[in-house]
Amino acid sequence: MGGGGGAGSRNNSVDPQSSGGLGGGILLLRAGILAGTGTITANGTTPPAPANDGAGGGGAGGTIVVVTATGNLSGLTVQARGATGANARAM
Repeated sequence: MGGGGGAGSRNNSVDPQSSGGLGGGILLLRAGILAGTGTITANGTTPPAPANDGAGGGGAGGTIVVVTATGNLSGLTVQARGATGANARAM
């Protein structure tokens, strides 16, 4: 399960600036048969950029577990990427 990003410091910005990004969560998929094509994502998010305070960190990628009794998983794409942290001062 992807954890949230750490918060930055803030003294001039307003909520939710300087907060960390959201973690990717967890997905457990159990099926008797799986067929077709599709994409499952559990990506972390990039936090909002503060006006001039310390920026938060990006959320971690989540967890994806796929269990199937039969079927072909070649048409399935899974993605669980962590996100980048925000910039303290957007350019």
